[in-house]
Amino acid sequence: MIHYICGYANDNSKIKRIFSPAGATKMEYIFGCFEKLGKDYRVYSTCQVKSHKFVKKKKERDIVYRASFRTNNKYTFWLDRIFAIIQLFFYLLRVKKEDCVVVYHERFYLGCIQFVSKLKKFTLFYEIEEIYTIAKQHSQKSIDKEIKALTKGIKRNLIGYIFPTDLLNEKINRNNLPFVLIHGTYNVEKDYGGKFNDGRIHCVYAGTFDPRKGGVAAAAAAAQFLNEKYHIHILGFGSKKDEELLKKQIDDISKNTKCKITFEGLKSGEDYNRFIQKCDIGLSTQNPNAAFNDTSFPSKILSYMANGLRVVSIRIPAVENSEIGEFMYYYNEQIPQEIAEAIHKVDLTDGYDGREVIKKLSVKFLLDLNSLLS
Repeated sequence: MIHYICGYANDNSKIKRIFSPAGATKMEYIFGCFEKLGKDYRVYSTCQVKSHKFVKKKKERDIVYRASFRTNNKYTFWLDRIFAIIQLFFYLLRVKKEDCVVVYHERFYLGCIQFVSKLKKFTLFYEIEEIYTIAKQHSQKSIDKEIKALTKGIKRNLIGYIFPTDLLNEKINRNNLPFVLIHGTYNVEKDYGGKFNDGRIHCVYAGTFDPRKGGVAAAAAAAQFLNEKYHIHILGFGSKKDEELLKKQIDDISKNTKCKITFEGLKSGEDYNRFIQKCDIGLSTQNPNAAFNDTSFPSKILSYMANGLRVVSIRIPAVENSEIGEFMYYYNEQIPQEIAEAIHKVDLTDGYDGREVIKKLSVKFLLDLNSLLS
C-alpha cells in the first residue's frame, strides 16, 4: 500500500478547503500514475477547511480528508496546524512496515513524518517541488535548515525522491539516493481543432499577473517590437490592483504598435484549453534572476505543449537542461526586444507537435516511477 501525504483538495467538493490548484493538479497526476501502475494507494489530505466552522474526518474513495476548523487569526491558525499534526501522527501509526509513504513536501508536517517513520520503519519517499525558503527569499540560515530537514530522513528509511528538475536533485540529494524527474503533469489535452482565422500569428501569455514575477509585463511589452502580423493575448489571474495596472499597460502599448494585444481575463478547464489551442505560440516569460528559477519548473510550458503550441522561454538552466529543453525558442535577457526576436524565430511549418513529446515523457515517467517504488 502506498500512502500519499499531501495538501490535496479540489473545487468540486461541497466542503471548500485551502489548497494550491497547481499543486493539486500535479498531485492528481501522481496518484493517477499509482493507479495506472496497479498500485494500491490512499491519499491523506492535510488541507485546512475554508468554508465551514468545523468538519469531521472524511473519506471519499481513496482520499482521506483530515478533520479541520476554520481559522480567523494566527492563534487559531496554529491550533489547527497542531490539530493536523496530531491527526497525521495517529494516521501514520497505523501504516504497516511493508507499506511505503510518499510525502509531498510541506515544512509543517515533515518532522512528524520523520519521527513516526523511525518508530514504524516504513519506506519513505519525498516529492519535493521547490525549496520554500528560497522561493520566499528567506535567510541562508533558513534555507540550509530546510535542505537539512529534507536529507535528515536518510537514517529513517528515506530511500528516494521525486523532483521537478535536476538542479533541485543536486541541491537536495547529497547522498545520491534513487530519484525520478517529473517537470509537471504529462497529460495531453483533447484536440478541439480550429485556429484563429485572421491571417495573424497568435501568441499567448497564460499565468500570474503578479508584477513581482515580471512575466506578464514582459510579454505585453514585446508587442512594441512586433508588427501587424502578430496578436498577443494575455490571460491569467491576479489581484484587482494587478489587473488594473496590466490593463493600463496594455492600453498604453496598443497606442504605439501595430501588433494587436488584448486582455482575455481568467480562463480555466475546457475554456482555457479551447482558447490557447487557437493560438500558435505560448510565452513563458519570467524574471531570470528570481531565486525560485533554480529549483522549480515553469508549469505553463507543459500546458502549452500539451495543447500543441510552440514555446518561447527565458533561457534558464531548469528549462534548458530539462527533457524538453531542445524544443524551446529561447531569449536571453528579460527585455522586450529579445522576446520579440525569439517570437520572430518561431518556425510554424516545422511539423512540431508538443503533444507527442508529452506522451513520450508520460511513458518514461511511469516506467521510472515503477522502478523507484519497486
